Amino acid sequence: MSRPTSIAGAVPLALVLATATAQGQSSFFHFVSLANASEAAAASALRGTPAGAFAPLMTTTMVGVPLRSPQLTFRYGYLGGNDNATLNNFGVTALFPAGTGATLSLSGGVAHPSCDGCDNSLMLSVCGDMSLFSSPLAPSSDAGRLTMTIAGELGYGKPRDGRLLAGAIGVPFALVLGSGAMKVVPFVTPAFGFGSSDESGSNRSDTRVLLGGGVGLFNPHSSVSAAAGFQQVFITDGKMLFGIALSLGGR
Repeated sequence: MSRPTSIAGAVPLALVLATATAQGQSSFFHFVSLANASEAAAASALRGTPAGAFAPLMTTTMVGVPLRSPQLTFRYGYLGGNDNATLNNFGVTALFPAGTGATLSLSGGVAHPSCDGCDNSLMLSVCGDMSLFSSPLAPSSDAGRLTMTIAGELGYGKPRDGRLLAGAIGVPFALVLGSGAMKVVPFVTPAFGFGSSDESGSNRSDTRVLLGGGVGLFNPHSSVSAAAGFQQVFITDGKMLFGIALSLGGR
């Protein structure tokens, strides 16, 4: 399922450790610019939940193939920061069929920031996507296809002494290429997200534009598929998150 992942879905980061610590904010503020506190809160919430902690997920909906059974996807996201700080996110997404051309998914994971005073935090989300459009690129039966999907994700994060809520709605576009069984699937997911950070008695929220994408390998006769991608949350001095995913099942 395509997650605008974090829809989620999701890339800021300039390190301002002293300011973040003084304000009592979560470790995710080590990976965003603090030029605007509300923008930083939104970006921090997106990065601390599955909506923005991983690259968008390539789902069977995007490929134009129905999900026939539950699918399990193992995900990893990496975000680098200043002063040798890094953010490594590990997660699992379970996808379920939700009718023809749609899926529902549940994600869980751990955000592991590597910086002074940073702790691991829990991440959870629910997501869904639905096919909007699918058309062959040429009249031949083995021609590639262009697909358009709508996807949404709502995520929750639990850093120390705080709570993060974030969500995103995106419209993934994918090209399904290849004349044989193996398909190469480049895709891009523009999305609109929101984030709210409630920590140490301070609650801030804002909206952010996200852009994710990647390239996947998909074979309808195999229960294994894989993808590599990126996620960008647009904010001052924002940097890009990179991720990989391995999916099992679904056929």
